[in-house]
Amino acid sequence: MIVQKQRDINKREAMTEAIYDAYMHPNAPQEVFFSKKLIDAVVHGSSFPKPSLYNAILKEVKDRLEVVHPRFILTAPFKQLEELYD
Repeated sequence: MIVQKQRDINKREAMTEAIYDAYMHPNAPQEVFFSKKLIDAVVHGSSFPKPSLYNAILKEVKDRLEVVHPRFILTAPFKQLEELYD
């Protein structure tokens, strides 16, 4: 994730705010639902964000994808896409 690679604290802070506003803020344009504990950790750490700030969020997303992916590839829409690009 680009936030982890950014060493300039000012740029990292701006990136952290942009990610929160786009995905985690209530009624965000592309809101992803996370537990209050995860969101609070990001909010608490956003004033001086460490490169590892989003590690728990990334793990949660990865875990969710690992659960959903096997079912997704069996769906008709996926099979149609697969036929188009095979």
